[in-house]
Amino acid sequence: MSNEYCCVPDCKSHAKKSPDISFHRFPRQETGKVFIKTKLGQTRIDRRRAWEMLLKMGKRVSSRMVVCSLHFTENDYFVQSTKRKWLKLTAVPSLNLPVGSHDSVVSTLPSSRSKRAANRKLLREQLNKNNLCRKHLSEDGQHEVQATYNEEGEAAADALLLLINNPSEHKPITFKDFAVQVNTPTVLTVCNLIKTEGALKSLTGLQNFEMVNFLLTSVNLVYKDQRVHRISVKDRIVLTFIKLKCDLSFATLAVLFQFSSVLCKTYFIDMIILYQVLQPTVYFRSKDEIDTNMPLCFKEFKDTQVVLDCTECFVQKPKCLCCRIRFYSNYKSTGLISFVSKALGGRASDKCIFTQSQIITKLEKDAAVMVDKGFLIDDICASYAICLYRPPFLKAKKQLEKVHVERANQRIKIFKILCNRLQWSLVEYINEIFFIACAITSPIYLLRY
Repeated sequence: MSNEYCCVPDCKSHAKKSPDISFHRFPRQETGKVFIKTKLGQTRIDRRRAWEMLLKMGKRVSSRMVVCSLHFTENDYFVQSTKRKWLKLTAVPSLNLPVGSHDSVVSTLPSSRSKRAANRKLLREQLNKNNLCRKHLSEDGQHEVQATYNEEGEAAADALLLLINNPSEHKPITFKDFAVQVNTPTVLTVCNLIKTEGALKSLTGLQNFEMVNFLLTSVNLVYKDQRVHRISVKDRIVLTFIKLKCDLSFATLAVLFQFSSVLCKTYFIDMIILYQVLQPTVYFRSKDEIDTNMPLCFKEFKDTQVVLDCTECFVQKPKCLCCRIRFYSNYKSTGLISFVSKALGGRASDKCIFTQSQIITKLEKDAAVMVDKGFLIDDICASYAICLYRPPFLKAKKQLEKVHVERANQRIKIFKILCNRLQWSLVEYINEIFFIACAITSPIYLLRY
């Protein structure tokens, strides 16, 4: 005996327990179309799809699933003398269909409730008849009723005149409004603990509160989100810089700011708008401006316009092998920051980064570039008539000209998010994060505040 059972939800038909019930497999796809009734009216769809919709199959239909005959009418079968039943090609389930949680069910009243409803209907009909009889009686005795109404009207008029002539006996009731002051409890966050500039610098890397207020004013000019948030824009800026400076996990930030880690991540990504706000602080200086502010240690390289260097930021190991290859590297490597290129994978050499950044197109003719030994760009500079300086940056254990670049890198790396492994979900924002760190640590920005 077969071990088949009906796959329709809430149907308990089993071939062993009910041998008189027949079982039918789902029709194959694109074997014909049928009309079914939907919320949009009669719709013509594939027969297999119609079975799945009517039977509310919440999973993929396999070739071994069957539907019992309790879900079909007698008209769905061919009339034949054999014991086995055959469905017509247009047959679809119509009986004992499963009911969804959102489907409306028409409930039938119990017999006792239906009797009470019928009694109430008879009572209303009797009341309507009584009102009709009273109407006829009032028409017959119209004069008597009219006289009664006149007497009652005169009595009401006398009572109204008495009330007007003696107003002191009926004093009006006075009311007075009262209000109770209720203080809504505020949620304390880490922002309430930042009282001094020392605490601000330790947590966010920002030098003073004037920088925070400037960022707040600038963000409000470009941030047009009018929705209600758990914390203010100022607190969201502080949250962003705490993440950049201390590289705390979003779960830890959730404890400090008293809401979920998902909301912390959402606020952090929203505040990437700081990338747009800080764009004016990093710009390419002209040759005249550089000559005016040239350090004394560059007296032998007066035509130098830029000093190039690369730095590394570590990210979490991606699962994708193609992405992992991009980040592999077998090479390990204070002036104003005037140019920040896009981030490239660890496989990219200094020469590749220099070429793709197109920084050489910003240099003036006969200008000079100072690099270390990792930049093999002699041929590129020669093609643009750019002088290339590659001096020794360490002599007698004393750093020379490159100390300005190393100090700039050191200022940037105070943001721990660039020193530790960057979360893989934040890698797509690496350009904005690194630019914000460069802009906020640029001397031109620090001198302003």
